[in-house]
Amino acid sequence: MRVVTEFVDLVPLCPHCESPLDEVGARVVCTKGRSSPEFRFGKRYVYACPACRKALVVLPPQGVLGRLTRGGSRSGNRASA
Repeated sequence: MRVVTEFVDLVPLCPHCESPLDEVGARVVCTKGRSSPEFRFGKRYVYACPACRKALVVLPPQGVLGRLTRGGSRSGNRASA
């Protein structure tokens, strides 16, 4: 069992510029050449440092990562009947 301890006074630092991350910027990223933020499996978000504006992480649509790590098949990889 994993134990998670909350550190109330913890302020993480940006790995790029090392400024304190009291807040994080977020944006929905769009597909190339489209104005719609909708992807095939939902929205993707990029989180960035507000000081240097460099990306901290880009998250896949909700639920996609869980299906892939549990060994679920993607829609294009289903076995034919």
